[in-house]
Amino acid sequence: MASAIRSSASLLPRAMLRVRILMVLGLVVSATMGTCCYLIAGNSLDLFIGSVLLACSLTPPLAAIAGQLPGAALTVLAVAIGIGSAWILPVCKGYIAFGQWADCMMVLGTTLLMAGFAVLLLMRVGCSALGSSAIITILIMAWLTFPIWLSGALSGSRLRWPVLLHPLFVINGIVPQLGFWTEQQVAYGLTNLGQDAQYQLPQSAWLVIGFQGGLALVMFLATGSRAVASLRDR
Repeated sequence: MASAIRSSASLLPRAMLRVRILMVLGLVVSATMGTCCYLIAGNSLDLFIGSVLLACSLTPPLAAIAGQLPGAALTVLAVAIGIGSAWILPVCKGYIAFGQWADCMMVLGTTLLMAGFAVLLLMRVGCSALGSSAIITILIMAWLTFPIWLSGALSGSRLRWPVLLHPLFVINGIVPQLGFWTEQQVAYGLTNLGQDAQYQLPQSAWLVIGFQGGLALVMFLATGSRAVASLRDR
């Protein structure tokens, strides 16, 4: 065990450099993504929807490259800050309030933490970095887009819990003055929510923040405990 600790200490400067690089990369790429969404969508709901989808596609591979809990957490934070730098523009122009921006950031942050820690947990149980990143990316994108690909099966139903725990619906509920997601020009032709399938936007963000934050914490603890057990085995 002592030799493993000494070996880990010798690798620390290299690992810290990699984390810094990933943080800068995550910040720059996510800020660029958010800015592009703003230039295309302006001060609209599509800015938030597009940014969340892009951030959720960026986070798993960066977390897999980080490979460790501290590095992954800092990288996720950098991605969230990059997206938030674009989301602050509607605040500056008076379209949304700062409190709404903060609530959206907490929803985004817990979503990204959940995705990033899920990647690390899969890696800890033996899945490759590439495989873990691919699996989580597919799962989270499937979850975020279920109103589209599951549209036919939702006809005649009234959705409650899937909407209450869905980050995009929650963000829409935070900024209702920007319109409704299912009534946006693109989404209206892709889903029947609000038409054949009924739903109501969440009135509070705290349920999804607590749910996603709780899942992220569980995966954080599970990943950390497996890492400690692996170190002891050495």
